[in-house]
Amino acid sequence: MAKEGEQGLLLKEDRIKDWLSRGAQPSDTMMDMLGNHGLLDEKMKAAWEAGREKDRNRVTCKQAHAKAQEALKTLEELAKDSDADTDSLIEKATAAVAAAKRAISQGRVAVAESALADAEAARDELKKVDDAKKAADAAEAEKKAAEEAAAAEAEKSEEAPAEE
Repeated sequence: MAKEGEQGLLLKEDRIKDWLSRGAQPSDTMMDMLGNHGLLDEKMKAAWEAGREKDRNRVTCKQAHAKAQEALKTLEELAKDSDADTDSLIEKATAAVAAAKRAISQGRVAVAESALADAEAARDELKKVDDAKKAADAAEAEKKAAEEAAAAEAEKSEEAPAEE
């Protein structure tokens, strides 16, 4: 890195173009510098831009994969406390994580995002089943408490006339 006021990098356009015309293959770092300074011919520029796009797609796929792994981990934690049959949901999420991982090398964003959606859907399905069971259990407990209260009230009313 150049200090302030100093020239950091001197690109000799004519020499660069001459070497490129002779078949020189710049490194990735140099390709970025040349591309950013507009020193690549159309063919090299197209290849450089395609490579950058593929790299961006890989990053997006890696993010989707990480989120799918997170969804699977959450699903597995929920499954420990769940009474529901979770095997099929875990299998679905595991397959989705594997699909997202495979999509990374090819930069297939749509595949990775679809896999993420599948993993999250499996997690959300278990949450929904568990929430419904908890609501049913709460309603059952409330009904039982109401019945016990009614039975206690009825027992009280039967005892009251006998005391008179």
